[in-house]
Amino acid sequence: MNALAAFFTGLGLTVVFLLLAAWTGHHHKLRAHVLAVLSALVGLGASIYFALELGKEFDLEVAGWITPVHLSLARVTTAFYLVPIVLGIMTWRRMSWRRLHGRMGLLAIAATVLTTVTGAIMLYYSERL
Repeated sequence: MNALAAFFTGLGLTVVFLLLAAWTGHHHKLRAHVLAVLSALVGLGASIYFALELGKEFDLEVAGWITPVHLSLARVTTAFYLVPIVLGIMTWRRMSWRRLHGRMGLLAIAATVLTTVTGAIMLYYSERL
């Protein structure tokens, strides 16, 4: 499998598992929720690895302003994943954190979608080396 196909596979799995995490969390299925979150993190790790490999195959500078925007957004989104994870752990101890945990989880999904869109634009305007 080439880096582009592997990247999109990892990204697709990440998004599917994030949506599954949102659904299982909303329906109070704790074990499935934790498993979905862990699976999403594995998918995210694979996506990041193959995104870095893609950076070696494409001239991203040609894409212009979208490249630094996407790269900054990708870093912030990845770091932001810690917020719902920490809030999820806090929710195990006190259910009053549940609503904030859910909202931050949805925000992480939205940031992932935005990062995906900017990445697609960046790749579209890039040139293969």
